[in-house]
Amino acid sequence: MRLEDGQLLWTFSTGGAIRASAGVSGQDLYVHSDDGYLYRLHRMDGTRRWAVPLYEERSVRIAPGAVGSRYDHYASTPVVRDGVVYVGAPDGQVSALSEETGDRLWTYQTQDAVSSTPVVSEGRAYFGSFDGWFYALDARSGQLLWRYDTGAPVVSSAAIAEGAVLLVPQIQSDSTKPSKPHSSRRMRCRIS
Repeated sequence: MRLEDGQLLWTFSTGGAIRASAGVSGQDLYVHSDDGYLYRLHRMDGTRRWAVPLYEERSVRIAPGAVGSRYDHYASTPVVRDGVVYVGAPDGQVSALSEETGDRLWTYQTQDAVSSTPVVSEGRAYFGSFDGWFYALDARSGQLLWRYDTGAPVVSSAAIAEGAVLLVPQIQSDSTKPSKPHSSRRMRCRIS
């Protein structure tokens, strides 16, 4: 859509819902869909440059408040740094893909869904998982550098500043119910 007049420029359909913001790099958008694919689209005309499967099964979301709901109706936003696309998935994987070709460079498997958006800083990729752990990986190799047990699902993205990381994990007494907005705890630790 054009900012000047609101004119629709193009549309693109995927085989599932889109629950994350698009990642942007240069002339391209990176769209994570519940159909299990990550799409690279030209931002000016919507031309598909590539589509890569991130996970095997379509993502099934349970409505907030329903039995079994984890309130996970958001998805990881793709982040592009230095020619690499980083994105989490509902199957617990975080993947690094070539920005140019979509080829998978590495994958790291957690124990539960990753809906937080990875933060890439100083050669490290940081993200949280529904498994309650906050992870730091080598951004080039995907090798685990360290992880921290937050004691609760991590669904928000971290903030990195002045050699420290700040995140707010979701705190809930029953994993089938959404947490209350006031029930959170902050974690800050040195990363240098």
